[in-house]
Amino acid sequence: MTRIVVVFGGTGFLGRRIVRHLLDQGFVVRAASRHPERGKTIFREKLSELDLIQADITSDASIREAVKGAFGVVNAISFYVERGKQTFYSVHIEAAARLARHSRESAVARLVHVSGIGADASSSSPYIRSRGEGEPGCNPLMWKMSERRSRAYSMPCKPRKSMNSQDLAPTRTKSCCKLS
Repeated sequence: MTRIVVVFGGTGFLGRRIVRHLLDQGFVVRAASRHPERGKTIFREKLSELDLIQADITSDASIREAVKGAFGVVNAISFYVERGKQTFYSVHIEAAARLARHSRESAVARLVHVSGIGADASSSSPYIRSRGEGEPGCNPLMWKMSERRSRAYSMPCKPRKSMNSQDLAPTRTKSCCKLS
């Protein structure tokens, strides 16, 4: 059985590392990005193993198309500076909920939501607060995946101090929906 995993933010700082790891583990990977053309350079040695697609996290139709037929979905989208309609709230909270909803509706078996170091829904920092509010434990739409006997995970990561700059170390991993 072919297991397709869609990585939203697949050409970003963290997403590209997740894509490489999944490919190395034998998954079929669909890297969803606003700028899929960047993947041609980032993944030049693995292009034949990868599906680079354009996806807009603010578009229901775009998300539905991207997650169609997927076994797993990874939300590795983040940004640090608000610009126009792209606010911390719209990306870290609303878009995370939208992606969880479409994953559930598309019968995705696994959802991984990558949060941020120190994410805290009660923080005075708008960025840190939005990351905390967007975590599956704080986001009721992500919790609803448990109704389908799926699993949703929240995994804040940081680069590991090692010789390999592609290593990532979870700062904490919590299974938000452990099911039988």
